[in-house]
Amino acid sequence: MDIMAISAANVDVSAANWQQTASISLLDKAMDIQENQGAAIMEMMPPVSFGHQLDIYI
Repeated sequence: MDIMAISAANVDVSAANWQQTASISLLDKAMDIQENQGAAIMEMMPPVSFGHQLDIYI
């Protein structure tokens, strides 16, 4: 291999690593947003209490 091929391969690997890091960061942010939205939905829902008022019909 000549110097130019090694240098080009290094640039390609570096770009791939950067792209993977950016993708992981984006997915992590999306997961955080989903977690926050899920928590907000859970807070909006009325509490469910089965207690002694559960009627079962067969």
